[in-house]
Amino acid sequence: MSRDRAIEFFEQYSVPYDENKSEHSRAGWIQICCPFCGDSAFHLGYNTEGNYFSCYRCGGGKQSYSVIHELLHCGYVDAKRMAMHYFHGAARSSPMPQAGITVSSVSKVELPTSGSILQNKEAYLYLRSRFKFMSAFEFKEMVRNYRITYTDSIYQDSKGSSAQANRIIFPNILSGEIVSYQGRDYTGMKKAKYLTAKKEAEKIFCKSFLWNMDNVITNTIMVTEGVMDCLTVGVNCVHTHGVEFTREQVLALYAFDRVYLAFDMDQPGRLACKRLAALLLHRCKVSIVNLSEHDINTCPVSEILELRGLVQ
Repeated sequence: MSRDRAIEFFEQYSVPYDENKSEHSRAGWIQICCPFCGDSAFHLGYNTEGNYFSCYRCGGGKQSYSVIHELLHCGYVDAKRMAMHYFHGAARSSPMPQAGITVSSVSKVELPTSGSILQNKEAYLYLRSRFKFMSAFEFKEMVRNYRITYTDSIYQDSKGSSAQANRIIFPNILSGEIVSYQGRDYTGMKKAKYLTAKKEAEKIFCKSFLWNMDNVITNTIMVTEGVMDCLTVGVNCVHTHGVEFTREQVLALYAFDRVYLAFDMDQPGRLACKRLAALLLHRCKVSIVNLSEHDINTCPVSEILELRGLVQ
């Protein structure tokens, strides 16, 4: 069954494969050209019994979703879903879960910005104060990689709204494209600390996917409720845009073997962890993380490094 499902994938996406002609062919394996080392002699093998990839040339086991990501140049969200369906779901009779991402008619998101946050003292100092544990280099890399920007006091969008003025803007990026955004007040003067894009301004509804999925590269993941905590952990960490999670976000988490839930230590955060864990326990191994402080971002550096170590 796993052989048939794998061949279905290779043929559907026009990936050349070989079972008996190349010098590396052997029983129980399907050979393809390795996208990691760029070979053309079918060095990368898929083991149909163990459900794993291994390359003769560059060595080591390869996660099926990372192979799909390299072969098709798709985002990790889509790659993980395809991996579940074609390479890890052979024993399942039901089709792979569909996350049901809500796509709008917006062709391009208008990202609020007044320029580089590194050039605005007030916005920069606020954000830097939240990430004191980072080196200057790591902090600048975070700003660049996540395309974080800011708006000044006179900012208005194309419709004349100043709702996102005086905010640090965190783009919601999915498969490399900005599909929504969230603004965080850096003045301490606004009633709402966080303000997400209006639904009509989003290309994809932010609650129909998990923020930072493009930077998830293993089968172990940590889930937080907000952007600051997510950025504190970094790679292999996502957030749900608040304690209220959606069915689509739960379905996305089904693709993982191990899930750490690290919502805030207040009552809403703890209750959300328990509710989410109950929905995931039949599909993956789940752990609820207890923090020494209110949230990850305010934890001691030693604890932050320990949390990173769980998923990195």
